[in-house]
Amino acid sequence: MIVSAHPLNFKPKVEPLQGARIIQKNATFIPRVLPVTQGTVVEIVNADPFYHNVFTLGKGERFNIGRRPTGDVQAQKISSVGETKLFCDIHTQMNAVIMSYDTPYFVRLQPNGMYELKNLPDGMYEVRVYHPNFPMIKEQVEIKSGQTVRKDFALGN
Repeated sequence: MIVSAHPLNFKPKVEPLQGARIIQKNATFIPRVLPVTQGTVVEIVNADPFYHNVFTLGKGERFNIGRRPTGDVQAQKISSVGETKLFCDIHTQMNAVIMSYDTPYFVRLQPNGMYELKNLPDGMYEVRVYHPNFPMIKEQVEIKSGQTVRKDFALGN
């Protein structure tokens, strides 16, 4: 799960991330959700001893890298904002999401369910909680200097 903060009263500077990777291992994508900033080049690495064919469906980036052998690395630039859903046509159980943001303010949820967005400039934000199996949660919050804001979220019904 990814928690992101989207400024409502200013436009943040967003730079592409370096070293973004999704690894195919044991017929799964690792990680299942990869958060990146818009413009990031994501390397897709086949670490399995067999072929994979990664392709996308949905509204995000569109690509099909074809069948790739062990050790193959394919780089894909993620230009759009939002979900890019990944699949393998050889191993139908495989799926993952590249979640591209137009904000640099996002974090992955820790195993204990906690998260911390640090060093946010003062302002109004829309905080979004993303999990590929649930509808996105959105809530507005104001950040002021020296203030800690706590927001708890519950996914599902």
